[in-house]
Amino acid sequence: MSEFKNLTLDVADQIAVLAISRPAALNALNSETLDELNVALTEIEARDDVKVLILTGGPDKKGNEFKSFVAGADISEMVNFTAPHRQEHSESRLQSHSSSS
Repeated sequence: MSEFKNLTLDVADQIAVLAISRPAALNALNSETLDELNVALTEIEARDDVKVLILTGGPDKKGNEFKSFVAGADISEMVNFTAPHRQEHSESRLQSHSSSS
């Protein structure tokens, strides 16, 4: 199983709990987190010991559980995108997702 910077994965009793863990950004999705989600979901799908997946948000900076599932896109990453870059970025995400399905 891969190591992740922005996700945690726990598996027990055929249940996988995948938590998005970017507390400083209220779990906002950046490119790195989306890439990690793609890898994690692909790996989970291939496992015979997982029958259920729970996707959740991790604790906030103070350790409060489930304060935020996902705040949305991490706009700090997109602030310098030009229109063509946004289009290219969106298309590459769609292609990545459809090729891994």
